[in-house]
Amino acid sequence: MNKRTNPVFTSYFQEFIDRMISDGRFETQEAVIQAGLKLLADYESEMDLYRFANRGVDRKGNPFNVDLNRYFMERDAKRYS
Repeated sequence: MNKRTNPVFTSYFQEFIDRMISDGRFETQEAVIQAGLKLLADYESEMDLYRFANRGVDRKGNPFNVDLNRYFMERDAKRYS
């Protein structure tokens, strides 16, 4: 479901958004915001991996076992290839 919002930004963030658009990095304010939210979502997913690996269980209490070194090596190989 798409939900329209009308965010209000401080001058710092508005200037940043405007600069990204004027530099040609993005076409719209929405695209800048979506890119930032994607980075935040990716970051939070990685933090979940650390949390779950540290506790040994996921959010539901199920056993969680992952080799973080292997995960990040495979992720980086995909990201930078």
